[in-house]
Amino acid sequence: MTADGAPLRLDAHVGKGGPFDRPADDLLGARLYAGELGSPVAVIRRSAIEHNAATMAAYVAAAGVVLAPHAKTSMSPELCRLQLARGAWGMTAAVPWQAARIWEWGISRVLVANEITDSRGLVGLLRRRDVEAGRELWWYVDDPIGVAIAADAVRRAGVEHAEVLVEIGHADGRTGVRSVGAAVELADQVRATPELRLAGVAGYEGTITWSRDAEPLGRVDAYLSTLGAAAEQIASTVGFEVGAPIVTAGGSSFFERVVSILGPIAAAVGGSLVLRSGCYLTHDHGVYDRLSPASQSAWDRPRFEGAIEVWGHVVSRPEPGLALVNAGRRDVSFDSGLPVPIAWSTGDGLRRSLAPSDGWTVSALGDQHAFVRLPDAAPLRPGDLVGLGISHPCTTFDKWGRFFLVDDDGVVTGVVTTEFD
Repeated sequence: MTADGAPLRLDAHVGKGGPFDRPADDLLGARLYAGELGSPVAVIRRSAIEHNAATMAAYVAAAGVVLAPHAKTSMSPELCRLQLARGAWGMTAAVPWQAARIWEWGISRVLVANEITDSRGLVGLLRRRDVEAGRELWWYVDDPIGVAIAADAVRRAGVEHAEVLVEIGHADGRTGVRSVGAAVELADQVRATPELRLAGVAGYEGTITWSRDAEPLGRVDAYLSTLGAAAEQIASTVGFEVGAPIVTAGGSSFFERVVSILGPIAAAVGGSLVLRSGCYLTHDHGVYDRLSPASQSAWDRPRFEGAIEVWGHVVSRPEPGLALVNAGRRDVSFDSGLPVPIAWSTGDGLRRSLAPSDGWTVSALGDQHAFVRLPDAAPLRPGDLVGLGISHPCTTFDKWGRFFLVDDDGVVTGVVTTEFD
């Protein structure tokens, strides 16, 4: 349901490529576990994304923070609208074309969580911002040259001004100034630039570690404390130029640390803490299932559920303990771990769930093959179907023009499209 109580539509769209490039209505009602979608095929479990969206919405509301999910995760108009319907404050982009696309989807508030030094792209984005009343835009600066590029773009676009955030990074990380002093100095330069408004501070903790052990978590907390100190010092010595400055951080791995450390600071400087978590919506069966706050014992809400599955047919059982499935690197993410067999079907319409104790694993991927290792006695045969759970949603989303939305019986109820071109 949307915020006004109307049914939420995630259907009736047309795919953009591949073997299913036809109206969604042609396959509404098709049965995944009966093999009626062909293979390989990517699906999203509707109950899981609805559950994850509601769980995150309840969390941010209780924490008194706001959420601008990172749209680059899916670049899906349907999923972004779902997140807005579940109370998201806005959406996050990484580059200018993504911000423009989000506006085209009817979403007015966009935070570009990156420096923009592409002058042509920035001028175009600023002009697009002013085409429709109510559109809002922020992006990052971490260098005096970036400040100059931003000011020049405002002049060339013929707009009144733009709002920017000073980004604070960390050693060996990505972008962002490396100290509180440098952040204050840059904030002062922004304030001295008539074309720009100093609107807040930003950072990202997700590049510090892929671990929840005590020592790396301590480094995450220390970095967030530095980001908070920069916000406080800028507020007291330079002054923000907007009524409610933005303090923003928070990926999908450590957002509870962000809330704990930066939430009070954002309130103290009269602003809002904006989380940018994106992968929570579909979650996964790998890296985020391990790192997400919702997967930890201290989490006191329902856990997130892995929503993305890629299904393929068994094409060969060439030797004991090995099955080849026709889904590989072209179909599933592999940058943050190999996929995980989570279910299988004989094509009879029934889903047979798998547990880690069943001993099914993916040992390698080819371009179009998954090497599934399984007990010698497993009854899997050529022609059967295997469902793979993925690790890292972003790099599975960008492999597909559309995903079939399925109910808990594997019946297609709609589609989710992606727009990465």
